Amino acid sequence: MAGMRWHAHRLFHVWMLLVLGAATLAALVPAAASAAPPPLNLSSATQLAAFVDPYVTRSMAAAHVPGAVVAFVDNGTVVYERGFGYANLAQKTPVDPQTTLFRVASVSKVLTTAAVMQLADRGRLRLDTDVNRYLRGFQVPPTYPEPVTLSELLTHTAGFEDRTLDIATLNARDVQPLGVYLATRMPARVTPPGSIFSYSNYSFALAGYVVQSVSGQLFDQYLAGQVFGPLGMEHTSFAQPLPPSLASRRATGYDVTGASVTPAPFEYFDDAPADAMSTTAADMGRFMIEQLGAGKDPVLSASARADMQRAHFQAVPGPSFDAMAYGYQRYQRNGVTILSKEGDVRGYASYLSLLPDQHFGFFVAANSNDSSWMQDLEHQLVSRAFPKPPEPAPVTPPGLRGALGEFTGTYIPARSSHTTVEKLRVATEEITVADAGGERLIVTYPDGSALRLTQIAPLVFAYAVDGVTFRWPFLRGSRGRVDRLLIGNDTYNRLPWYATNPVQLPYVAVLVLVFLSLLGAWMIPASVRRLRRWTTRARLPVVRNGRAVAGPRPLGALIGALNAVFVVALVVVLLSASATQDLGYSWLTYDRPTILYALLCLPLLSIAATVALIALTAVRWRRQAWTRGQLAYGAIVLLAEAAFIPLLLYWNLLGFHV
Repeated sequence: MAGMRWHAHRLFHVWMLLVLGAATLAALVPAAASAAPPPLNLSSATQLAAFVDPYVTRSMAAAHVPGAVVAFVDNGTVVYERGFGYANLAQKTPVDPQTTLFRVASVSKVLTTAAVMQLADRGRLRLDTDVNRYLRGFQVPPTYPEPVTLSELLTHTAGFEDRTLDIATLNARDVQPLGVYLATRMPARVTPPGSIFSYSNYSFALAGYVVQSVSGQLFDQYLAGQVFGPLGMEHTSFAQPLPPSLASRRATGYDVTGASVTPAPFEYFDDAPADAMSTTAADMGRFMIEQLGAGKDPVLSASARADMQRAHFQAVPGPSFDAMAYGYQRYQRNGVTILSKEGDVRGYASYLSLLPDQHFGFFVAANSNDSSWMQDLEHQLVSRAFPKPPEPAPVTPPGLRGALGEFTGTYIPARSSHTTVEKLRVATEEITVADAGGERLIVTYPDGSALRLTQIAPLVFAYAVDGVTFRWPFLRGSRGRVDRLLIGNDTYNRLPWYATNPVQLPYVAVLVLVFLSLLGAWMIPASVRRLRRWTTRARLPVVRNGRAVAGPRPLGALIGALNAVFVVALVVVLLSASATQDLGYSWLTYDRPTILYALLCLPLLSIAATVALIALTAVRWRRQAWTRGQLAYGAIVLLAEAAFIPLLLYWNLLGFHV
């Protein structure tokens, strides 16, 4: 019995150990399942493929992307590259990372920058010298005491307004020579150089022309001989059109609207150095290796490369805020310094990202124009390769609590036109900043989406996404008033109250109603008189002092009709143009159409009719030939026109500012 009790006792302990072990294992399994995966090894092709392939495949399916390509380099070696989907849907041509060319849009700017840096490296130009020194046949006007330099061109801080009207064509024969385009389509200088970031294609086209002017070669030829050739980039070109040997390998670009995927026409750019390059993933791998300092035949010295990649403009100092290198955006994520450039044109998108301290980089391109998923790839990749504990949610220090009224208002992108009809574009780009209470602001975008910001420092607000904190600083102007907001590097300027949509739109609506009423006030009595004439078979003139006189209504009706037609037709034209913006272009990109000039004639005719009405009113007043009602009607016409002219002037609609 004692032996049996001993065995029972042992069995009981074994059973208890098993139960405790099972319970412990059950407790550990969820913990293990929820534990973060090990950091991604950027040197491992296997790990990159396991991470990248599912992500790209999902993203392409969600955005209906026909084809894409990726290339990853690490420590001087192409670690992984792959094509996805089709270069041509109809022919089912697969994407080949070695030979399939994609338009890379604004990623072209990085290669243009490399050419400028190469000439500076060779002592043939200086980046801090007035750019006019290198221009032939035209000059940048001395709008401000400070001249524009190449350094400011390469950081988007030269101070040019933005122009997008008629910068491209669908016919290669219509492409203007670079110098002709730059001389005849120069945008106005609207801010002192070096003062704010305002994205500018013109700046990089001008930098490319400096390369052409200094080297004595056409821009695309210089790049082919001095940059692409030494790097072995045999399938890369700025030429428009592409040489036949390359054109046959170009991926077809596609317009994607929802689930609809249709071939897009090929765009030819007048500002070619800013956005016209076509290349392959393999060639971009060679360029990334050179930029990361491991190229066998570098086109830049180590010092020139370092100068290209360091921060040259930063509106708010500090590692928490974005900066501009030459050609690249520069910022930090998870403690890692990143240089990046994205691009999209009709039918294509691309993204270039370098981690210079890690000697790592990647390039991705697709034949549809959505690049948002490419930027998210960078975020996911850096988060996996360089994990860090999630940052705590932003909180406001006690000493900062107070009213936020000085930040509230309406803001528009600094990247806009100031002197042409393209200024109208900003009416669709306004963001509003309102006090959300609790030391928080709410930012509302044009599409109705909103973002809540928490104040974390004087003039600095923040929000967190996936454990990463993004900081948006406000800036004070010369008068001490908050007048700018920075979103990344992008500058948003505060609008005066009278220029905001809640004021402008009702103002325009009231004027249109007045103009239509002027037309109605002439049409209805005229119709009544005509009816009475038909019934009485007699003319019933307006008689005063024993003689028939002409009233102001025909001229007032003409003025009302001209202005009402102008506003309505302009809205229709702009809506038809903006309806295509989801595809990454507007038909106004390709032309300054006759209809636009015809529309701009209407306000001039309206003003001429108003001058005639003023003269007629003066004559009739002196002769006392009009009734009080007629004089009141004329006064309403003149007041409406007087209220309309400031609106025309503000939006550059009086004259032909195209």
